This record gives sequence, C-alpha cells and structure tokens, in this order.
Amino acid sequence: MRNFTFIFLSYLLMGVCEPLMASEDQLDYLKKIEKATFNGFSALIDSETEFPVDIGRIVGDGIKIDYHNDYSSKTSPTNIGFGFLHLILAQQRGVLTEKEALSRGIVLFSKLKQLETYRGFLFNWYYVSGKKGKIPQVTLSQFVSSLDNGILDICLAITSQMYSGTLFASEIEAYLSDKDYTFFFQEKDNQFRLNLGWDTREKRYSDSDYLILNTEARMVLLYAILKENLSEAIWKDQSRLVREYETKENERIKVVAPWGGSLYETLLADEFIAGDEKAPNAFRVNAINMIRIHKDRGKKLSRQGIWGFSNGEVPNKNRYEMAGVPEIAYNQFPSEFVTIYSTFLALKYDLPGSVQNLRQIQQLNSNVFNPNYGFSDSINPVTKEINRNILALDKGMELLAISNLLSVMNGQKTISNYFWDYLTQKGWAQKAATFLAEEQDHLSFQSIRKDVKEEALVQSSNGITIDLLREHKKVDVFQESGRALFNYEIITPKDIASYLDIYYDVHRRYSYGGVYIIPNLMEGPNYKQLDFQIRGFSNKGFPKLLKLELKSNGQYLYLKHIKVTPAWQKISISFPDPIYQNFDIAFVIENQNAERFPKGKVRIRHLKLIS
Repeated sequence: MRNFTFIFLSYLLMGVCEPLMASEDQLDYLKKIEKATFNGFSALIDSETEFPVDIGRIVGDGIKIDYHNDYSSKTSPTNIGFGFLHLILAQQRGVLTEKEALSRGIVLFSKLKQLETYRGFLFNWYYVSGKKGKIPQVTLSQFVSSLDNGILDICLAITSQMYSGTLFASEIEAYLSDKDYTFFFQEKDNQFRLNLGWDTREKRYSDSDYLILNTEARMVLLYAILKENLSEAIWKDQSRLVREYETKENERIKVVAPWGGSLYETLLADEFIAGDEKAPNAFRVNAINMIRIHKDRGKKLSRQGIWGFSNGEVPNKNRYEMAGVPEIAYNQFPSEFVTIYSTFLALKYDLPGSVQNLRQIQQLNSNVFNPNYGFSDSINPVTKEINRNILALDKGMELLAISNLLSVMNGQKTISNYFWDYLTQKGWAQKAATFLAEEQDHLSFQSIRKDVKEEALVQSSNGITIDLLREHKKVDVFQESGRALFNYEIITPKDIASYLDIYYDVHRRYSYGGVYIIPNLMEGPNYKQLDFQIRGFSNKGFPKLLKLELKSNGQYLYLKHIKVTPAWQKISISFPDPIYQNFDIAFVIENQNAERFPKGKVRIRHLKLIS
C-alpha cells in the first residue's frame, strides 16, 4: 500500500479546500528539487558582496556569470531581499547553520547600507563587478521603485523577526524606521495611490499607479499603509474587476483579475502575507480559479498541456518579457512560454497537479532541469525550446515557495509566519488581518464563488440611447509623457454617422495611451449596453487589439479587449451589471498589441450608450 503524508494547514477553515496530500514519491521529488534550487540560487551569489546577481547561465556543469555585462551582472532591491530570505530558509532547512546564516546576513546588510540611495530608498539596478572592494554602482536607470523597495523591506522585516533580540535585528529596525513610504503616494482623482516610483533623472513620478488588488504589489501596499498609518480607504479603493474565462469544455471560471494575467501576480504576495489563510474564501478561491484557468490555457496551446504563464526570459532568447493568460487580464500579454517558477508558487494550492506539471515539463525537454542547479527559467510548450538562464528573482520565488511548503510539512515556521510575528510585534496585526478578512465579503470575491452561470443582459427596446460622439462632456487623450503620442479627431456630419479617428504612436516598448470620453448622462437610468463599430486602416497601420475601459473615479467598471481588422466590425457589449454612476469610456492602445504597426490609425463610429 502506498504511504501518504497529510498536511493540514490553517486555511482549512470554512471548508474552502481539501487537505494537501503528498505521496512518498512526490515528497522525495520535491526534496530533490529543493536541494537543486538552493544550489541554483547560491550559485548566483557574488562572494564579495553577498548580493544575488540577476542572471546566470547554465553552461555544462556550472553557472556562468558575465561580470563584463551590466545587463546580466546587476542586482536589484528585490534580488537583495531574496538574498536575505535565502539565508533564513537555508538555516531553517538545515542547509546552513544559524552561525553561518547570521554572519552572512550581517555582511549582506553591511554591503546594502553602502549602496547609493534616494531619500533612503534603493534604485532599481546596481552593477555588480565581482571585484574585491568594489561597491556596486547604479546602472541602467535612475528609477526608484516602490514595489522593489517594498519587497526588500518586507524581507528585512522578516529577517529582523528571525533574529529578534540580536544587535543585527535592532540595526535592521533602525534602517526600516528611517524610510517614509508616503513618498510613493500621490493624490489623483480624489484618491491616494501607490505610484510605481520616482525617476530621479527626469525628476517626476511614473505615469502609472498600483490600483489593482490582485497583483504582487498588494503586499507592499499593505505594509506601507500599516507602517505609515495611512487611511484604510487606500486599500478599499483598489480595483477588483471580475473577468470570466471559458474553458475547452465551455465551463466558465470567474476571477478577480490580475494586471497581466500571470500566476505570479496572484500567488506571490500570499507567500508573504498569507491572504489565502487569513481570507480563504477570497484569496485562496481566487488562486485556485487562476490555476484552473492556466491549466486549461495550457491544454489549448499544446498537446502536452504544460501550464504556468508568468513574466520571464523568453525561450532561446536573452530577453525578459511579460506573459499571462490574456483573456482574464487588464493588459494582454501573449502566453507563448511557460515560466517554471509559476508551478512552484502553485504547489500549496494543488500539490499533485503541480508536481505532475513539473514532471511533464522535464519530459518535454530534459535539458530544462539541471540536477545541480534546478530548472532553467522557461520553456516553449509548442517548440520545446528552453531558456538556459537562471534569474535571481525567479529562482528566489521557487526557493520561497518550495521551502515554505516543506517547512509546513516539518512543522516549522514559514516566511509568512515570521511576517505576521513582525506585524504582531509592531501592533499592526489586527488591522492587517481585518483588511484581508473583509475581502471575503466584497461583492467581487463573492461573485467568483458562484457556480451558477449568469445570463447576459438583454437590451430593452424602450431604452434611452445616447450618441456619445455628439453628446459628451469632454473628450481628450492620455499618454505616457515622452514615450507615446496620441491625437484624435471627431467628425460629426449632418446626415451621416459621426466618427472618431484615433491617431497613435506607441513604438516604445510597453508604452500606451488612448482617448477617453466623459458622457453627458441623463439623470436616472441605468446603462446596460454599449454599441459601436470599429475598423483599422491598412495603409496607415492598426493594432491587433484595442482595449475598452470604463472607469469611475479611477475604479474599473468594465474592461474588454477588442480585435481590430481593416473591415468594419459591429461591437455590442452588455455590461455584467447596469452602470448608473458617472464614468468615462477609454479606448486604449498598448505597444504589445501594436508590435507590427506601432504607429497607425483607428476609426470608431455609431458609438452609442443604451439604458
């Protein structure tokens, strides 16, 4: 009879899931993978600074770090944060002694404090030369990222808790206390928002904010609100747009959408803040639905059906790209490659399915796994091509997820346990737990728990129709300053349909912009439907996809990606819920959806809002 180990976790409350179950064979496999993953991350650590170098390449039986290339031989605040976690996990799992881990942590912290900073925060990238006595210098950009600094400081908070009572912990706490996260918050549309960061060269904030709850940034948002005692409205104002995915078997799965459709965005934060335990009927259900969607997407792409689409190095190319399941994302990126760390993050939600996926990935191309250093970064499910690089960020996430899981099996503390101990010590735990638990009562998370299929709303023949190209309060463009260029023209002939021409230029990578319309709404009615026709121009160029957004006070009410062709298409959209408040309608064009024609023209006509 086969022996099984049963793992009962605190998130078994409310009957959300079955207990995790692993056979001895699966446990042996996970332990082998964990050992190789530790070795892989360790091979990226620069011996002079203890900083994890961003990219290494598996060459034969070794890892090659190109210290002459500042693109690969660089480090970031997030990489350094994972450097601290590596030491904690290595001690916890018996790879290092406490003395070894602590002494190396002290060296890492001392080197960290020598880096150039801006208002106490680290820049995005520092060049690691590999030379003795050389302090890493800022490289590639002068950007100060709120997300990267937040991840680093959360890792430092966890480290101080691990070594609580030591001089090392006291020094970390003093370092954290000196930072003021209000620097990253801006007021816009009567909301305080967590900005992506500050460009010291251009002396301005990013054009973008973290306004979506289901991203990795929610852990930084939570930490910043607690640390600076900011208003809970900042958390509550996060967008929780629900999107629906249809499987090969015509099953419909709802999720609170991530920004780019990746598993990384949904799963990483809870390795730290344990939302899946504190609010299982919100974050755990959403995570499981996301994994189900990624599994189905894998089946649609290839016969092998491997899954896990997240940001990473493109197979057979030295280039980092976004990736995800486009149907359920705010911003669509292709799901053309599988990043292995995605499966590691899924382990605690579906252990048997995740182990099976890792094995199928190895069967697809045996070179994807090196017994000394673990998995390389990515694989193409169709061509079987792999990327032979390993990344400190991605290897760090693999290590975090698998070691957390095996620590639970051994009855040891996880990284999230140390984080909550830190919150308790600071007097922040109750407030944090309330934020997370209340998500279970949010209508968005309630809706993803419904098993019934909702019928589409039917247009009323007696509804009120508004011609938005004639009846509007305002029309204007929005664009990334210096990166995108947009213009528009509205033509309203007397006897034929009005039309809107959008001229765009999004040749810069990841640039975007668009045109927004503020309708002139009548009092009273609820609006149920939006109709319009759209076409591109072959002689000018046009994007393959255009994104339609409806927002109210910065919050998403509706989002849809629309295919653009040279022929007129009629688009009729029935909203999942009638819209009654003031809102604006935006037509957005993004670089990743206009790669063939980064400059061009789109025409829209018969733009009507129907009650």
